[in-house]
Amino acid sequence: MQEHMLSTPVYQNVHDLHIQHGKTLFLVQSSQTIAVQDLQQKMQDEDGNHFFVFQNSATWTKQLHRIVSQHLSQAQAGWHAVICGEEHFIWMVDAALRQAGLFKDEIARVLIAGKRQVYCVHCFHMQDSAAEDFCQCEHCGVDLLIRTHFSERLGAYMGVCANAESLGKPERKEVSHV
Repeated sequence: MQEHMLSTPVYQNVHDLHIQHGKTLFLVQSSQTIAVQDLQQKMQDEDGNHFFVFQNSATWTKQLHRIVSQHLSQAQAGWHAVICGEEHFIWMVDAALRQAGLFKDEIARVLIAGKRQVYCVHCFHMQDSAAEDFCQCEHCGVDLLIRTHFSERLGAYMGVCANAESLGKPERKEVSHV
């Protein structure tokens, strides 16, 4: 495994969160995980009007923009957000919150293990992968080394050609010297 780069995301543990009751928006990917249950238990005194669970990935974007605009358009200073889910979900929600005006430090990110997004730098295809180090691009077929370089903008790890040294080399022809 490669060493982590400065661009590798750092996530928080649910138990380490400092929740500001009444001023925290919770955006959670699924209600079936232990991390989500821990988060719900940790904020049991919190107003449930600020806790949202996203079940269906097909409707995330529409729901997210409605919730963010409803809760943050009227918000005063001091609001924070907690995002809990897989990496793709976390960074999609992070982008929406930042676009709405929250700063990076006002957003806590809690990772739930799962597939992660890999961006093929050769054909620009984005795909899910459960692999740690290597996968094959499902679009162009290139064997990819999954770098620890993470793009917050894309919400994905960079996948680069894993066997570049063996590709594109001209074959050596033996020349006989007579």
